[in-house]
Amino acid sequence: MSHPMIDFLIEAASRDDRALLAQLRRAASRETEAAAYPIVARFFPAQANPWLEGVLVDVAVLFAEHPEQGERSLAGGLRQLADREGSGDGVERRFVALLGAHAEDVTHHLRHAVALLRGAEIALDWNDLFDTLRNWGHPDRFAQRRWARAFWSARTDTNTEDQEATP
Repeated sequence: MSHPMIDFLIEAASRDDRALLAQLRRAASRETEAAAYPIVARFFPAQANPWLEGVLVDVAVLFAEHPEQGERSLAGGLRQLADREGSGDGVERRFVALLGAHAEDVTHHLRHAVALLRGAEIALDWNDLFDTLRNWGHPDRFAQRRWARAFWSARTDTNTEDQEATP
């Protein structure tokens, strides 16, 4: 399901609204996040929800860094990048650190991941990123496990077959 803010951002990017994207990029820290409020606050829930409001700001800022809509989750995009690079050890290390990040630290890791994907020209499914980040703090960690499945089940190397064949 598509979130209205994501639709708004995709539309803004498609019309090349550089001023809007620049304003969002200026909101890249908690000290400067107020720069995003004129754009993002219209999508805040009617009932105050600080976590969700922070997620909306974070996703908007990340989108401004890489305003390309795709069909791959961040995990799938990182898997594609790791496969492209051969061993992909560096990508995998970053991904493991991301999955282990606490809710209050995850945005820092996401910024690095989005920058890697931007450099590799791999577009993201921003609705998936929003949904995953919105659920990041859940005690069952289902969002992290879903991304873990997406990253490691899509592996294209032959080590997976060897591991599965070993009793």
